[in-house]
Amino acid sequence: MNRSLTDPGSDVDGTVWLNHVTGLHEVVDRLREAHPELWLETCASGGGRADLATLSRFELAWPSDNTDALERLIIQEGYSYVHTPQTMSCWVTDSPGYLTRRPIPLRFRFHVAMTGMLGIGGNLARWTPEELAEAASYIARYREIRDTVQFGRLYRLASPRDDEQSALSYVAADGSQVAVFVFAQTVRQNTWHRPVRLRGLDPSAVYRDVDTGTEYSGRFLTHCGLRPSLSGDYASELVVLQRTG
Repeated sequence: MNRSLTDPGSDVDGTVWLNHVTGLHEVVDRLREAHPELWLETCASGGGRADLATLSRFELAWPSDNTDALERLIIQEGYSYVHTPQTMSCWVTDSPGYLTRRPIPLRFRFHVAMTGMLGIGGNLARWTPEELAEAASYIARYREIRDTVQFGRLYRLASPRDDEQSALSYVAADGSQVAVFVFAQTVRQNTWHRPVRLRGLDPSAVYRDVDTGTEYSGRFLTHCGLRPSLSGDYASELVVLQRTG
């Protein structure tokens, strides 16, 4: 489905696309029956095959060949309005990207990819030892929040469509963990302390920042918010909160 059918043959009753999809489902069903442990990924962008019938047969979907982290913020936001982050394949690829040729820091690329199903599509043989060590730290952190991101509740706190700074958070199903991501394409004067007000928290509970040890009440985080430290271009921050008690 990556292109229109320019020579559909003699199918004059308009069912060529329906027959194609039916045939695709049949092939996948037979494949899964023969190999029940196999994971399959569908391509959502070129083929538009991220419908519920398809995702009942595939573990995850590839939202777009455009893996530029800045543009992925909007692509992934749109995808998440329809489907869970558990099915959203998000890769960290090399910089500059082959489509936009835009250089983006590794930290920003990882943080964007950590808001879905984290994967790596870069040429690791060309990464420096420092980059590999940095990547390992992000992967370790993702493992700590993976269940929250994939199975928790997603809150869109500020859209990348509306401003240079955007934010989203994930709250674990049991409310015990919160992962807050903040992104800024660029940080202008007097904007780096803009508060990010959280949602979905227990106002009477206490939440501890796992990196700094700072504790906040759920009411404070909801009404006053966090003030992430962002500076420069392609700035990003991940704050992980643990509910205490």
